[in-house]
Amino acid sequence: MNKFLYHVKLGLTLVFLVFAASCGGGSNSSDSFGESTIDWVFMVYMAADNNLDSSAVTDLEEMKSSRLNGDRVRFIVLCDRQGNNNTHLYEPIGGKLKRLSSTELGLTATGNEELDTGSPVTLEKFITFVKSKYKANHYGLVLWNHGGGWRDRGGNNKSSFARSRANHGFNGQKSPKNSENGFVVKDICWDDLSTSYLGNNAVQQVLKGKGIDLLCMDACLMGMVETAYEMRKSKTGIGHIVFSENIIPGNGYPYTTIINALLDALKTTPADFGKIIVDKYFDFYPDSGATNVVTLSLVNLDLIDEVVTSLNEFVSYLETLPNLNTVDYSRQNVQAYDTPQHVDLYKFADGFADASAANLKTSLNNAIVYEKHNSGVSDSHGLSIYFPLVTKDASYKGNNNTESIDFLDDSTWDDYLQARNFGYTIDDVEPQTNANGEITSYVAVSKNSPELGYTLDPYISDSNWGDEDFYYLTVTTGGSLNVSLTSVPWNCDLDMSLYEEANNGSLIHLKYVNNHGYGEGENLIYNIESSKSYFIVVAPVTGDSFSLSDSYSLSFSGTAEY
Repeated sequence: MNKFLYHVKLGLTLVFLVFAASCGGGSNSSDSFGESTIDWVFMVYMAADNNLDSSAVTDLEEMKSSRLNGDRVRFIVLCDRQGNNNTHLYEPIGGKLKRLSSTELGLTATGNEELDTGSPVTLEKFITFVKSKYKANHYGLVLWNHGGGWRDRGGNNKSSFARSRANHGFNGQKSPKNSENGFVVKDICWDDLSTSYLGNNAVQQVLKGKGIDLLCMDACLMGMVETAYEMRKSKTGIGHIVFSENIIPGNGYPYTTIINALLDALKTTPADFGKIIVDKYFDFYPDSGATNVVTLSLVNLDLIDEVVTSLNEFVSYLETLPNLNTVDYSRQNVQAYDTPQHVDLYKFADGFADASAANLKTSLNNAIVYEKHNSGVSDSHGLSIYFPLVTKDASYKGNNNTESIDFLDDSTWDDYLQARNFGYTIDDVEPQTNANGEITSYVAVSKNSPELGYTLDPYISDSNWGDEDFYYLTVTTGGSLNVSLTSVPWNCDLDMSLYEEANNGSLIHLKYVNNHGYGEGENLIYNIESSKSYFIVVAPVTGDSFSLSDSYSLSFSGTAEY
């Protein structure tokens, strides 16, 4: 045994801090660890058998570059990299990555074995192994990987950066690319080789009674009420959690500075160390460019039950409202995230004057111990919730709870969502037809009309028109018509069509414009005739306008008079 590795201090107990993050490594060697006294042991469960492989290498290097020396703080990493036979146990120590072995996990210090890090069995064996070998005053677990909150791992979200960690924009991201119509997984830790993942409930079952003080999720979008409730102390025994409402950049946690800060504050409590993690995270990511949308929260898992209780009382109040006007207005102005059906719960409740809303905000303030956010997500408060508008995931309901999420059984929020469609009171310029199929709802425009802008209702799917917006004009003098569609939201692909109104009120299609893609405008140019009437139709290509605040602008020019 290298003498600098272990400093024995009799009479102290060992506690492990399980730190949920990217790649992990277990430990077992010929050394006997049980006699050592350690302040903190972090288990890093690094599920990188996916497109986050390079991010795992970066984070391992960061851990190696820290001042870890095997004395008072130990990091044991189970790292499953991309491909087969690529799972290893490490301990970053003395500026090196020491390979370890574990009979429990079936890993050797020199071989090339493969584990399924999307399996709860692997996570349980890892935790059990580390706790049996290392005695410490505090335990921490980092779950490191892709994250989707309560939601699914498949889809088509259009993000500029995040830790899915897919390589999009800013060094990739650690969030799933979800679509509203995808399969629900409520997950973290995806293993592409095994096509498996860890659902929220699976993690809860593994972590019950493991004596973990601090759980950290180095993965996107996990900072949800649904996830926090699944990890609540009354179920798992875990006191605090660190996670993000929004995406986490591909670089993830800055492990070097976090570890060194812990080495400088050995006697700190798990809650205080959680604050240090948040602070170091924001020291690392500037409030500019792609990283101006980062968030990180420290939540007291002993107070999440009160949040759900107050949320149910708030739902009871919402159910008494005569219409959805106030609900839609608050939803329109809420802080949404990379998966835009995830919205900040505090900000939503802030749109109501009822006492139940005030009580919900109080319970959220009590549970959210510490949070920081950059200016691009300025209305963040620390916990998000699933709030789709029209199309809801069918399994987000207690009686169809395929993933056994406790929140769906104990909260009335899912029932409230499933029984209503939101957003219609915001945009009342919806196409209507009479019995003859004639369009009866539209916006009349003239050449001198000011620039127009209307919102598109997300996910409205109608057998006829869906959420197309109709603009009507009657031509007095024929000539050229130029229509410019601008200010298109980043998450919308909007196209334009031109129709001529026939004498019987039916529509004759003349031109379709779809030259550009998401977030880009269109230009329609056509020669229109005197004494005829036309409809210009603006429509989302795939019905994927995500937010009630999504809007666009339309302007008219040309030689025709109308």
